Amino acid sequence: MKILNLLKQPSAFYFVFLIEIIERFCYYGAISLLFVYLVNKIGMTNSDAERIISTFTILMFLPIFIGGFLSDSYLGEKKTLVIGAFLLMVGYLSLAILKKNEVTFALSLIVVGNLFFKTQPSALIGRFVAKKQKLTDSIFTLYYMAVNIGSFLGMLLIPRMFDPGSYSSAALLCAFGMLVVLLATLSRYKKIPGTLVNYNKKLYFYLLILVFCLAVLFYASLNYAIFFIIFSVLLFIVASSVFCKKLNSYAKKDRRKLILVLILMAQALIFFVPNWYPSLTLKYFSTHFAGGTIFGFEIRPAFFQTLNPFWIFILSPILAYFYSFREKQGHDIHITTKFSLGILSCGLGFLLLPAGAYFKINPEYVSANWIFFSYFFLALGELLISGLGLAMITRLVRSGDYGFMMGFWFIVTPVAFLMGNWLPISNTNVGMAAASLKFLTRPSLRFKPPALAG
Repeated sequence: MKILNLLKQPSAFYFVFLIEIIERFCYYGAISLLFVYLVNKIGMTNSDAERIISTFTILMFLPIFIGGFLSDSYLGEKKTLVIGAFLLMVGYLSLAILKKNEVTFALSLIVVGNLFFKTQPSALIGRFVAKKQKLTDSIFTLYYMAVNIGSFLGMLLIPRMFDPGSYSSAALLCAFGMLVVLLATLSRYKKIPGTLVNYNKKLYFYLLILVFCLAVLFYASLNYAIFFIIFSVLLFIVASSVFCKKLNSYAKKDRRKLILVLILMAQALIFFVPNWYPSLTLKYFSTHFAGGTIFGFEIRPAFFQTLNPFWIFILSPILAYFYSFREKQGHDIHITTKFSLGILSCGLGFLLLPAGAYFKINPEYVSANWIFFSYFFLALGELLISGLGLAMITRLVRSGDYGFMMGFWFIVTPVAFLMGNWLPISNTNVGMAAASLKFLTRPSLRFKPPALAG
Protein backbone atom coordinates (compact mmCIF):
# COMPACT_ATOMS: atom_id res chain seq x y z
CA MET A 1 0.00 0.00 0.00
CA LYS A 2 2.94 2.35 0.62
CA ILE A 3 3.82 2.35 -3.06
CA LEU A 4 0.26 3.53 -3.78
CA ASN A 5 0.86 6.52 -1.50
CA LEU A 6 3.81 7.46 -3.69
CA LEU A 7 1.47 7.52 -6.68
CA LYS A 8 -0.82 10.03 -4.95
CA GLN A 9 0.60 13.13 -6.57
CA PRO A 10 -1.19 16.42 -7.40
CA SER A 11 -3.15 16.58 -10.63
CA ALA A 12 -0.46 18.80 -12.20
CA PHE A 13 1.98 15.88 -12.11
CA TYR A 14 -0.43 13.54 -13.90
CA PHE A 15 -1.25 16.24 -16.43
CA VAL A 16 2.45 16.45 -17.34
CA PHE A 17 2.63 12.63 -17.22
CA LEU A 18 -0.21 12.38 -19.74
CA ILE A 19 1.01 15.00 -22.22
CA GLU A 20 4.45 13.36 -22.19
CA ILE A 21 2.88 10.01 -23.11
CA ILE A 22 0.96 11.60 -26.00
CA GLU A 23 3.95 13.55 -27.34
CA ARG A 24 6.24 10.50 -27.24
CA PHE A 25 3.49 8.38 -28.85
CA CYS A 26 3.31 10.87 -31.73
CA TYR A 27 7.07 11.07 -32.25
CA TYR A 28 7.81 7.35 -32.12
CA GLY A 29 4.69 6.55 -34.09
CA ALA A 30 5.75 8.90 -36.88
CA ILE A 31 9.37 7.71 -36.89
CA SER A 32 8.42 4.01 -36.89
CA LEU A 33 7.12 4.16 -40.50
CA LEU A 34 9.31 6.95 -41.81
CA PHE A 35 12.13 4.87 -43.30
CA VAL A 36 9.83 2.61 -45.32
CA TYR A 37 7.82 5.64 -46.42
CA LEU A 38 10.91 7.48 -47.65
CA VAL A 39 12.21 4.47 -49.56
CA ASN A 40 9.04 2.87 -50.94
CA LYS A 41 6.80 5.88 -51.50
CA ILE A 42 9.13 8.79 -52.11
CA GLY A 43 11.74 6.69 -53.89
CA MET A 44 14.82 7.57 -51.85
CA THR A 45 17.75 5.22 -51.72
CA ASN A 46 18.38 3.38 -48.46
CA SER A 47 21.46 5.48 -47.74
CA ASP A 48 19.63 8.79 -48.29
CA ALA A 49 16.73 7.70 -46.09
CA GLU A 50 19.11 6.57 -43.36
CA ARG A 51 21.00 9.88 -43.55
CA ILE A 52 17.81 11.93 -43.23
CA ILE A 53 16.48 9.87 -40.32
CA SER A 54 19.85 9.95 -38.54
CA THR A 55 20.09 13.72 -39.03
CA PHE A 56 16.50 14.15 -37.87
CA THR A 57 17.19 12.06 -34.76
CA ILE A 58 20.23 14.15 -33.83
CA LEU A 59 18.40 17.43 -34.41
CA MET A 60 15.62 16.26 -32.11
CA PHE A 61 18.15 16.48 -29.24
CA LEU A 62 21.08 18.74 -30.11
CA PRO A 63 19.39 22.19 -30.29
CA ILE A 64 16.96 21.65 -27.37
CA PHE A 65 19.01 23.99 -25.18
CA ILE A 66 17.77 26.91 -27.33
CA GLY A 67 14.16 26.35 -26.26
CA GLY A 68 15.28 25.85 -22.68
CA PHE A 69 17.21 29.13 -22.74
CA LEU A 70 14.23 31.01 -24.20
CA SER A 71 12.01 29.50 -21.54
CA ASP A 72 14.35 30.52 -18.72
CA SER A 73 15.05 34.02 -19.96
CA TYR A 74 12.01 35.26 -21.88
CA LEU A 75 8.95 33.03 -22.20
CA GLY A 76 8.48 30.89 -19.11
CA GLU A 77 7.70 27.16 -19.17
CA LYS A 78 3.98 27.42 -19.87
CA LYS A 79 4.17 29.74 -22.90
CA THR A 80 7.08 27.74 -24.31
CA LEU A 81 5.08 24.54 -23.85
CA VAL A 82 2.13 26.00 -25.76
CA ILE A 83 4.35 27.25 -28.59
CA GLY A 84 6.09 23.87 -28.83
CA ALA A 85 2.83 21.90 -28.89
CA PHE A 86 1.44 24.19 -31.61
CA LEU A 87 4.55 23.89 -33.80
CA LEU A 88 4.63 20.11 -33.37
CA MET A 89 0.99 19.93 -34.43
CA VAL A 90 1.77 22.05 -37.51
CA GLY A 91 4.81 19.88 -38.26
CA TYR A 92 2.90 16.60 -38.18
CA LEU A 93 0.06 18.17 -40.15
CA SER A 94 2.58 19.33 -42.77
CA LEU A 95 3.98 15.81 -42.90
CA ALA A 96 0.48 14.61 -43.79
CA ILE A 97 -0.53 17.18 -46.41
CA LEU A 98 2.67 18.43 -48.08
CA LYS A 99 3.96 16.93 -51.30
CA LYS A 100 6.42 14.08 -51.14
CA ASN A 101 9.41 16.23 -52.09
CA GLU A 102 8.64 18.60 -49.18
CA VAL A 103 8.89 16.00 -46.41
CA THR A 104 12.17 17.43 -45.09
CA PHE A 105 10.50 20.81 -44.57
CA ALA A 106 7.80 19.12 -42.48
CA LEU A 107 10.50 17.34 -40.48
CA SER A 108 12.25 20.68 -39.89
CA LEU A 109 9.03 22.08 -38.40
CA ILE A 110 8.82 19.09 -36.08
CA VAL A 111 12.40 19.75 -34.97
CA VAL A 112 11.55 23.39 -34.21
CA GLY A 113 8.45 22.37 -32.26
CA ASN A 114 10.40 19.78 -30.31
CA LEU A 115 13.06 22.40 -29.53
CA PHE A 116 10.43 24.46 -27.68
CA PHE A 117 8.49 21.55 -26.18
CA LYS A 118 11.06 19.01 -25.03
CA THR A 119 12.37 20.42 -21.75
CA GLN A 120 9.15 22.04 -20.56
CA PRO A 121 7.36 19.02 -19.03
CA SER A 122 10.49 18.04 -17.09
CA ALA A 123 11.10 21.68 -16.05
CA LEU A 124 7.53 21.82 -14.71
CA ILE A 125 8.18 18.60 -12.81
CA GLY A 126 11.36 20.20 -11.48
CA ARG A 127 9.44 23.17 -10.12
CA PHE A 128 6.91 20.82 -8.58
CA VAL A 129 9.53 18.76 -6.74
CA ALA A 130 11.48 21.88 -5.75
CA LYS A 131 8.48 22.97 -3.69
CA LYS A 132 8.26 19.61 -1.95
CA GLN A 133 12.04 19.39 -1.43
CA LYS A 134 11.66 15.60 -1.35
CA LEU A 135 11.06 12.61 -3.59
CA THR A 136 12.95 14.19 -6.52
CA ASP A 137 14.38 10.91 -7.80
CA SER A 138 11.13 9.02 -7.16
CA ILE A 139 8.97 11.47 -9.09
CA PHE A 140 11.37 11.75 -12.04
CA THR A 141 11.56 7.94 -12.21
CA LEU A 142 7.77 7.79 -12.51
CA TYR A 143 7.93 10.56 -15.12
CA TYR A 144 10.50 8.58 -17.10
CA MET A 145 8.03 5.71 -17.15
CA ALA A 146 5.64 8.01 -19.04
CA VAL A 147 8.32 8.59 -21.69
CA ASN A 148 8.64 4.85 -22.21
CA ILE A 149 4.90 4.21 -22.19
CA GLY A 150 4.43 6.73 -24.99
CA SER A 151 7.32 5.46 -27.07
CA PHE A 152 6.28 1.83 -26.61
CA LEU A 153 2.66 2.48 -27.60
CA GLY A 154 3.74 4.56 -30.60
CA MET A 155 6.07 1.88 -31.95
CA LEU A 156 3.54 -0.87 -31.20
CA LEU A 157 0.27 0.62 -32.44
CA ILE A 158 1.07 2.98 -35.34
CA PRO A 159 2.74 0.31 -37.56
CA ARG A 160 -0.23 -1.98 -36.89
CA MET A 161 -2.85 0.69 -37.55
CA PHE A 162 -1.25 2.09 -40.71
CA ASP A 163 0.97 0.79 -43.48
CA PRO A 164 3.63 2.99 -45.13
CA GLY A 165 1.24 3.67 -47.99
CA SER A 166 -1.13 5.46 -45.62
CA TYR A 167 1.60 7.42 -43.86
CA SER A 168 -0.41 10.63 -44.24
CA SER A 169 -3.12 9.14 -42.05
CA ALA A 170 -0.55 8.22 -39.41
CA ALA A 171 0.84 11.77 -39.48
CA LEU A 172 -2.70 13.16 -39.15
CA LEU A 173 -3.21 11.04 -36.05
CA CYS A 174 0.02 12.46 -34.61
CA ALA A 175 -1.15 16.00 -35.43
CA PHE A 176 -4.43 15.27 -33.65
CA GLY A 177 -2.50 13.99 -30.64
CA MET A 178 -0.56 17.26 -30.39
CA LEU A 179 -3.83 19.18 -30.81
CA VAL A 180 -5.11 17.34 -27.74
CA VAL A 181 -1.93 18.32 -25.85
CA LEU A 182 -2.33 21.95 -26.95
CA LEU A 183 -5.99 22.18 -25.93
CA ALA A 184 -5.34 20.39 -22.63
CA THR A 185 -2.49 22.78 -21.83
CA LEU A 186 -4.60 25.85 -22.62
CA SER A 187 -7.51 24.53 -20.54
CA ARG A 188 -5.27 24.05 -17.49
CA TYR A 189 -2.96 26.98 -18.17
CA LYS A 190 -3.55 28.81 -14.90
CA LYS A 191 -3.38 25.64 -12.80
CA ILE A 192 -0.03 24.44 -14.12
CA PRO A 193 2.89 25.44 -11.88
CA GLY A 194 5.46 27.46 -13.80
CA THR A 195 6.92 30.89 -14.36
CA LEU A 196 4.75 33.62 -15.85
CA VAL A 197 5.98 36.40 -18.14
CA ASN A 198 4.34 39.58 -19.34
CA TYR A 199 3.00 39.86 -22.86
CA ASN A 200 5.42 41.62 -25.18
CA LYS A 201 4.48 42.20 -28.82
CA LYS A 202 8.05 42.94 -29.89
CA LEU A 203 9.27 39.72 -28.27
CA TYR A 204 6.76 37.63 -30.19
CA PHE A 205 7.69 39.34 -33.44
CA TYR A 206 11.33 38.39 -32.87
CA LEU A 207 10.20 34.91 -31.88
CA LEU A 208 8.36 34.50 -35.19
CA ILE A 209 11.52 35.47 -37.07
CA LEU A 210 13.54 33.01 -34.97
CA VAL A 211 11.14 30.16 -35.72
CA PHE A 212 11.37 30.87 -39.46
CA CYS A 213 15.18 31.05 -39.39
CA LEU A 214 15.48 27.84 -37.37
CA ALA A 215 13.13 26.02 -39.75
CA VAL A 216 15.28 27.10 -42.70
CA LEU A 217 18.50 26.04 -40.93
CA PHE A 218 17.09 22.65 -39.99
CA TYR A 219 15.74 22.18 -43.51
CA ALA A 220 19.21 22.85 -44.93
CA SER A 221 20.75 20.48 -42.37
CA LEU A 222 18.37 17.68 -43.38
CA ASN A 223 19.18 18.11 -47.06
CA TYR A 224 22.91 18.91 -47.07
CA ALA A 225 25.31 16.84 -44.97
CA ILE A 226 28.11 19.42 -44.97
CA PHE A 227 25.74 22.12 -43.73
CA PHE A 228 24.54 19.80 -40.99
CA ILE A 229 28.10 19.20 -39.81
CA ILE A 230 28.94 22.92 -39.71
CA PHE A 231 25.64 23.82 -38.03
CA SER A 232 26.03 21.07 -35.42
CA VAL A 233 29.51 22.29 -34.49
CA LEU A 234 28.19 25.84 -34.15
CA LEU A 235 25.33 24.65 -31.93
CA PHE A 236 27.77 22.80 -29.71
CA ILE A 237 30.02 25.87 -29.44
CA VAL A 238 27.05 28.10 -28.55
CA ALA A 239 25.78 25.66 -25.93
CA SER A 240 29.24 25.37 -24.37
CA SER A 241 29.67 29.15 -24.34
CA VAL A 242 26.34 29.70 -22.59
CA PHE A 243 27.22 27.00 -20.06
CA CYS A 244 30.56 28.68 -19.30
CA LYS A 245 28.82 32.03 -18.87
CA LYS A 246 26.36 30.49 -16.43
CA LEU A 247 29.21 28.76 -14.60
CA ASN A 248 30.87 32.13 -14.02
CA SER A 249 27.59 33.59 -12.74
CA TYR A 250 27.35 31.00 -9.94
CA ALA A 251 28.83 31.55 -6.50
CA LYS A 252 32.07 29.70 -5.93
CA LYS A 253 30.50 27.03 -3.71
CA ASP A 254 27.80 26.36 -6.32
CA ARG A 255 30.21 26.05 -9.23
CA ARG A 256 31.22 22.63 -7.97
CA LYS A 257 27.67 21.48 -8.61
CA LEU A 258 27.85 22.55 -12.26
CA ILE A 259 31.23 20.87 -12.58
CA LEU A 260 29.61 17.73 -11.19
CA VAL A 261 26.94 18.06 -13.88
CA LEU A 262 29.69 17.95 -16.53
CA ILE A 263 31.31 14.91 -14.89
CA LEU A 264 27.99 13.07 -14.73
CA MET A 265 27.28 13.99 -18.35
CA ALA A 266 30.62 12.47 -19.34
CA GLN A 267 29.78 9.37 -17.33
CA ALA A 268 26.34 9.21 -18.96
CA LEU A 269 28.08 9.39 -22.34
CA ILE A 270 30.10 6.31 -21.37
CA PHE A 271 26.78 4.62 -20.59
CA PHE A 272 24.88 5.74 -23.70
CA VAL A 273 27.53 4.79 -26.27
CA PRO A 274 27.47 1.04 -25.56
CA ASN A 275 23.72 1.30 -24.97
CA TRP A 276 23.22 1.88 -28.69
CA TYR A 277 23.92 -1.84 -28.95
CA PRO A 278 20.43 -2.86 -27.77
CA SER A 279 18.97 -1.05 -30.77
CA LEU A 280 21.63 -2.35 -33.14
CA THR A 281 23.56 -5.52 -32.38
CA LEU A 282 21.44 -6.88 -29.55
CA LYS A 283 18.31 -6.97 -31.71
CA TYR A 284 20.27 -8.77 -34.43
CA PHE A 285 21.72 -11.15 -31.86
CA SER A 286 18.28 -11.85 -30.36
CA THR A 287 16.69 -12.54 -33.72
CA HIS A 288 19.37 -14.82 -35.18
CA PHE A 289 21.10 -16.49 -32.24
CA ALA A 290 18.50 -16.79 -29.47
CA GLY A 291 16.25 -19.73 -28.70
CA GLY A 292 12.50 -19.52 -29.17
CA THR A 293 11.42 -20.03 -25.56
CA ILE A 294 11.74 -18.16 -22.24
CA PHE A 295 11.26 -20.40 -19.21
CA GLY A 296 9.42 -22.89 -21.40
CA PHE A 297 7.07 -20.35 -23.03
CA GLU A 298 7.32 -20.04 -26.80
CA ILE A 299 8.04 -16.53 -28.09
CA ARG A 300 8.48 -14.76 -31.40
CA PRO A 301 11.62 -12.78 -32.32
CA ALA A 302 9.66 -9.49 -32.21
CA PHE A 303 9.04 -10.15 -28.51
CA PHE A 304 12.61 -9.14 -27.68
CA GLN A 305 11.91 -5.56 -28.76
CA THR A 306 9.33 -5.29 -25.96
CA LEU A 307 11.69 -6.43 -23.21
CA ASN A 308 13.22 -3.00 -22.54
CA PRO A 309 9.88 -1.19 -21.99
CA PHE A 310 8.61 -4.26 -20.10
CA TRP A 311 11.41 -3.99 -17.54
CA ILE A 312 11.05 -0.19 -17.43
CA PHE A 313 7.37 -0.58 -16.49
CA ILE A 314 8.20 -3.16 -13.82
CA LEU A 315 11.23 -1.45 -12.31
CA SER A 316 10.09 2.21 -12.35
CA PRO A 317 7.56 2.05 -9.49
CA ILE A 318 9.84 -0.29 -7.51
CA LEU A 319 12.80 2.08 -7.78
CA ALA A 320 10.57 5.09 -7.08
CA TYR A 321 9.38 3.47 -3.85
CA PHE A 322 12.93 2.45 -2.93
CA TYR A 323 14.21 6.03 -3.39
CA SER A 324 11.29 7.35 -1.33
CA PHE A 325 11.90 4.84 1.44
CA ARG A 326 15.63 5.62 1.62
CA GLU A 327 15.00 9.36 1.62
CA LYS A 328 12.43 9.14 4.41
CA GLN A 329 14.89 7.08 6.44
CA GLY A 330 17.49 9.80 5.98
CA HIS A 331 19.77 7.52 3.94
CA ASP A 332 19.31 8.86 0.42
CA ILE A 333 21.79 7.43 -2.08
CA HIS A 334 23.92 10.13 -3.74
CA ILE A 335 23.28 10.69 -7.44
CA THR A 336 26.91 9.88 -8.29
CA THR A 337 26.54 6.45 -6.72
CA LYS A 338 23.34 5.83 -8.68
CA PHE A 339 25.06 6.78 -11.94
CA SER A 340 27.95 4.43 -11.17
CA LEU A 341 25.55 1.61 -10.33
CA GLY A 342 23.81 2.33 -13.64
CA ILE A 343 27.03 1.82 -15.60
CA LEU A 344 27.76 -1.30 -13.57
CA SER A 345 24.30 -2.63 -14.40
CA CYS A 346 24.85 -1.89 -18.11
CA GLY A 347 28.14 -3.80 -18.01
CA LEU A 348 26.47 -6.77 -16.32
CA GLY A 349 23.74 -6.74 -18.95
CA PHE A 350 26.27 -7.09 -21.73
CA LEU A 351 28.34 -9.55 -19.75
CA LEU A 352 25.42 -11.99 -19.74
CA LEU A 353 25.54 -12.28 -23.54
CA PRO A 354 29.03 -13.80 -23.92
CA ALA A 355 28.31 -15.82 -20.76
CA GLY A 356 25.20 -17.22 -22.43
CA ALA A 357 27.22 -18.05 -25.54
CA TYR A 358 29.87 -19.78 -23.41
CA PHE A 359 27.41 -21.86 -21.40
CA LYS A 360 24.98 -22.61 -24.23
CA ILE A 361 23.58 -26.13 -24.28
CA ASN A 362 22.45 -26.14 -27.90
CA PRO A 363 25.30 -25.42 -30.35
CA GLU A 364 22.91 -23.60 -32.70
CA TYR A 365 21.62 -20.86 -30.40
CA VAL A 366 21.84 -19.16 -27.01
CA SER A 367 19.04 -19.58 -24.49
CA ALA A 368 16.65 -16.64 -24.62
CA ASN A 369 16.67 -16.59 -20.81
CA TRP A 370 20.10 -14.93 -20.92
CA ILE A 371 18.75 -12.15 -23.13
CA PHE A 372 15.70 -11.78 -20.89
CA PHE A 373 17.90 -10.99 -17.90
CA SER A 374 20.34 -8.99 -20.02
CA TYR A 375 17.53 -6.57 -20.79
CA PHE A 376 16.73 -6.45 -17.07
CA PHE A 377 20.17 -5.09 -16.22
CA LEU A 378 20.18 -2.75 -19.24
CA ALA A 379 16.78 -1.32 -18.25
CA LEU A 380 17.94 -0.94 -14.65
CA GLY A 381 21.02 0.95 -15.83
CA GLU A 382 18.86 3.15 -18.04
CA LEU A 383 16.61 4.08 -15.11
CA LEU A 384 19.59 4.85 -12.89
CA ILE A 385 21.19 7.18 -15.45
CA SER A 386 18.80 8.35 -18.16
CA GLY A 387 15.84 8.24 -15.80
CA LEU A 388 17.65 10.33 -13.19
CA GLY A 389 19.52 12.73 -15.48
CA LEU A 390 16.81 15.39 -15.28
CA ALA A 391 16.45 14.81 -11.53
CA MET A 392 20.17 15.45 -11.25
CA ILE A 393 19.75 18.79 -13.05
CA THR A 394 16.91 19.74 -10.69
CA ARG A 395 19.08 18.97 -7.68
CA LEU A 396 22.27 20.69 -8.82
CA VAL A 397 21.27 23.88 -10.65
CA ARG A 398 19.19 26.89 -9.68
CA SER A 399 15.57 26.89 -10.78
CA GLY A 400 16.07 29.78 -13.21
CA ASP A 401 18.39 27.58 -15.29
CA TYR A 402 16.24 24.43 -15.45
CA GLY A 403 15.31 24.81 -19.12
CA PHE A 404 18.77 25.47 -20.52
CA MET A 405 20.54 22.90 -18.33
CA MET A 406 18.01 20.19 -19.17
CA GLY A 407 18.55 20.99 -22.84
CA PHE A 408 22.30 20.89 -22.24
CA TRP A 409 21.88 17.44 -20.67
CA PHE A 410 20.17 16.16 -23.82
CA ILE A 411 23.30 16.95 -25.87
CA VAL A 412 24.69 13.69 -24.49
CA THR A 413 22.22 11.72 -26.62
CA PRO A 414 23.28 12.88 -30.13
CA VAL A 415 26.97 12.71 -29.18
CA ALA A 416 26.49 9.12 -28.00
CA PHE A 417 24.50 8.35 -31.16
CA LEU A 418 27.38 9.53 -33.35
CA MET A 419 30.02 7.72 -31.31
CA GLY A 420 27.92 4.56 -31.18
CA ASN A 421 27.58 4.52 -34.96
CA TRP A 422 31.31 5.08 -35.43
CA LEU A 423 32.22 2.09 -33.27
CA PRO A 424 32.90 -1.20 -35.11
CA ILE A 425 29.68 -3.15 -34.51
CA SER A 426 29.21 -6.85 -35.13
CA ASN A 427 27.46 -9.76 -33.49
CA THR A 428 30.74 -10.82 -31.86
CA ASN A 429 31.47 -7.75 -29.75
CA VAL A 430 28.23 -7.11 -27.86
CA GLY A 431 30.05 -7.83 -24.61
CA MET A 432 32.47 -4.91 -24.99
CA ALA A 433 31.13 -3.15 -21.90
CA ALA A 434 32.16 -6.05 -19.70
CA ALA A 435 35.83 -5.77 -20.66
CA SER A 436 36.00 -2.16 -19.47
CA LEU A 437 33.66 -2.52 -16.49
CA LYS A 438 36.29 -1.58 -13.93
CA PHE A 439 37.20 1.55 -15.88
CA LEU A 440 33.59 2.60 -16.45
CA THR A 441 32.73 2.84 -12.76
CA ARG A 442 35.63 5.11 -11.83
CA PRO A 443 34.74 8.70 -12.84
CA SER A 444 32.17 9.66 -10.20
CA LEU A 445 33.44 7.33 -7.47
CA ARG A 446 36.71 9.26 -7.42
CA PHE A 447 35.01 12.64 -7.30
CA LYS A 448 34.10 13.94 -3.84
CA PRO A 449 30.50 15.08 -4.45
CA PRO A 450 29.12 18.34 -3.12
CA ALA A 451 25.97 18.39 -1.07
CA LEU A 452 22.84 18.20 -3.18
CA ALA A 453 20.11 20.82 -3.24
CA GLY A 454 16.81 19.59 -1.88
